[in-house]
Amino acid sequence: MPGAPHPDRRARPAQSPRVGKVQVSSMEAWPAAGGGLLLGMIVPALSGTAPLRYPIKNLFLRIDGQGQASVIIPYVRLEPEVLVCAAELIAAELDVSSQRITIDNRVAAPDATRTLADLCPVCELGLTLIAAAARSLMKAAAAAAWRVATHDCLIERGMVRGLRRQASYADLAADAALVSLPAVVFLASGRSIKLRSTHG
Repeated sequence: MPGAPHPDRRARPAQSPRVGKVQVSSMEAWPAAGGGLLLGMIVPALSGTAPLRYPIKNLFLRIDGQGQASVIIPYVRLEPEVLVCAAELIAAELDVSSQRITIDNRVAAPDATRTLADLCPVCELGLTLIAAAARSLMKAAAAAAWRVATHDCLIERGMVRGLRRQASYADLAADAALVSLPAVVFLASGRSIKLRSTHG
C-alpha cells in the first residue's frame, strides 16, 4: 500500500565508506530560520561530492510554523520516483499525509552529477530516523508545556495528544527546536536506535 511504513526493512552493513552506516552521532537540531524546527544528520550515501566529515550534514528535515515538513537533500540528485518514496517514508514516521511533505532536492554543488535511482537501506533508515527524531522532539515539547511525562503523549495524524490536550506540529515546532535530542529514538516500527554513544 503506498505510503505505508515498512517495519520489516533493516539497514544492512555496507562495505563502501561512501555508503556506510548512518552516522547517528552526527544528528543535530536547531531553531529553523523563520521559525520552526530544523534537524540535520549525515548519511554517507547522500554526500555526493561534499566532504564526508563532521559537522557537514547532508540530510535535513524542517517543520515550519505552519506544520509543513520539508526534506532537504542538497548534494545528490534523486529520481522523481525516489523523491516520492522519500516523502512517503517521512510521512509514515510523522503520521501525516505525504501531501504535507515537500522534498527540496536543489543540488547545491554545481559539479554534483550523481543521481540516485533507488534508496538504499541506509538511506531509508536515515530518512526514517530523522523523522522519528522530529516526532520525539514534538512529544517532548508537548510534555514540557503540559507538565506531563513524555510517555503520556501520543502522535496521531500530525497531532500530539495527551491527558485531554492536543497540539499540532505547527504549534510545537518552535519549542521542539529548543528540546535536547533524546539518547534513544523509537521508530514507528518499534525499533530503537541510540543517538548518543555512552563512550562520548
